[in-house]
Amino acid sequence: MNVKQFIVGSSLILMSGISLIINISVLFVLIRHFLKHNSIYVLAITIISGNIVQVFLVFVYLGPTSLFQADILPPIANKFFSFIFLALWYIDMAFILVMALNRFLTVVYQKEKFFTRTCCWVISAIIYSAGFVTAFCGDYVISCCTAYIDYKVYSYTYLEPGYNYVNNYIDMPVNVTSSSVCSVPYITIFIYVRRVNKSNTAISYAVPNHRRKREVRYALQFAACSVMACVAWILFRILPVIIHPKAPYLRSLIVHFLIGHYTANSLIFIIFNAEVSFYTVVSCTVEG
Repeated sequence: MNVKQFIVGSSLILMSGISLIINISVLFVLIRHFLKHNSIYVLAITIISGNIVQVFLVFVYLGPTSLFQADILPPIANKFFSFIFLALWYIDMAFILVMALNRFLTVVYQKEKFFTRTCCWVISAIIYSAGFVTAFCGDYVISCCTAYIDYKVYSYTYLEPGYNYVNNYIDMPVNVTSSSVCSVPYITIFIYVRRVNKSNTAISYAVPNHRRKREVRYALQFAACSVMACVAWILFRILPVIIHPKAPYLRSLIVHFLIGHYTANSLIFIIFNAEVSFYTVVSCTVEG
């Protein structure tokens, strides 16, 4: 075990472990105290649940195998873990679009009632089903060219040579569509808020000023989450080309960005929602 191997492997385990603690704590608080409140909490619960599984895969599999540069599990296990990772990635890309639309309707048109709790549960069920079906087709039906969790590069990579059908017809369209389309609502929100602030008028007399500001802050933070996801998948495509084969550990930047993305949703509620922050601190203190 060399020094770089130790640092990268340990960093992945440490960061994913911290992310697990944060995400599980916030998820517990949201389910216990906020599930019947604003519909954004329903979306948050379904999103954070997927995030927990993603960082758990890093914590128990990618981190340890990267640290020791060895995989004691059979190839079928790696393929299954890669299938879970890919399914949850597709799901995450879909939720990025849903959250962008949610923030757009809430901030610009005050149509938060459009996203009722029932509607959010239905949307979540459809997204999860579509994500797993798509990943199953990419991993087991096409059965080539899928993205694997690979300890040798401390990250995710395509292992099979030749024309990559999954990348060209599934992965790339999903990534590009999600990142480009979700930018439109956030740019519109930014322009709208600037225009309203310059005119010194309230967005709506029916919406309290403090609530309006909170919704805008949520929009900005979820936009930042979307940017982190976009950076991660761009790095996934750029780093293998520009990084020297003898320095594969640098590709761990992809995973570090993803861990940050998977943690950011929970941090948003801890930092910008006083009630969630309070219950999270209390829960951690009581459990500790």
